Amino acid sequence: MKLPEAIKPAKSPILDLPKASSLSLMAKPTTFAGRKLGLLVANGAGADIFNYVIYEIDKLKATVEVIAPQIGNISLSDNSKVKVDHFIGAAPSVLFDAVVLLIPNDTDIDLSLKPKIADFVTDAINHFKYIGYSPALLDYLNKIDLESQMDGGCFC
Repeated sequence: MKLPEAIKPAKSPILDLPKASSLSLMAKPTTFAGRKLGLLVANGAGADIFNYVIYEIDKLKATVEVIAPQIGNISLSDNSKVKVDHFIGAAPSVLFDAVVLLIPNDTDIDLSLKPKIADFVTDAINHFKYIGYSPALLDYLNKIDLESQMDGGCFC
């Protein structure tokens, strides 16, 4: 089957545009400044590590958005309340430059949320995101066979 001839453009393409470094895949920033961290938390997550992550990301002049199993607030291990920015089902990890998973314990994870957490982590791995996670989550990641997919961009 013969293809039709290409159509003639109404206007010639502009070929002498200056290069825009903001659009370059090669001109990556060398810091995390201006980027966004997705912080996946659940009730009972460690308050110390949560506050430490917030403090360090703030020092880097980056943004943190809290993702949780429910909208509203969650309670940390010290009973302090944290405002949730996104429900886990509505905020895939692709929206963030890096993610941190602060789930207190595998047994504390609601069974209906386990697939959403698995999808969140799988997407982060497939999109080559940096992933930080709490040691309590390692058993769960191993059970769903995600630990084997984690590489040097994953930190406990």
